Amino acid sequence: MKGENKLKFISIFTVLYLIVFTIMMLVYKNLEFLYYIIIIAALTAVAVYRKKTFYLTPHLIISLSILGFLHLAGGVFYPFGIRLYDLYI
Repeated sequence: MKGENKLKFISIFTVLYLIVFTIMMLVYKNLEFLYYIIIIAALTAVAVYRKKTFYLTPHLIISLSILGFLHLAGGVFYPFGIRLYDLYI
């Protein structure tokens, strides 16, 4: 995949998971993670707007998007009836 195609794919992935997690946070009334969604969306917008200034490689952008997904997933998923962030391994 070329660089621009990677960025389009990861942008679509990021927007989709932000929309899905926003809906889930509203359903669960989890305002803490709704706040994080706003922050992630704002940082994503800044990164896209200033991508040439920041010199972010596609690999780094993909990693940041996955990190955002995992962070939000930790506040939504409840394996064994315990929020993923509260689960001790």
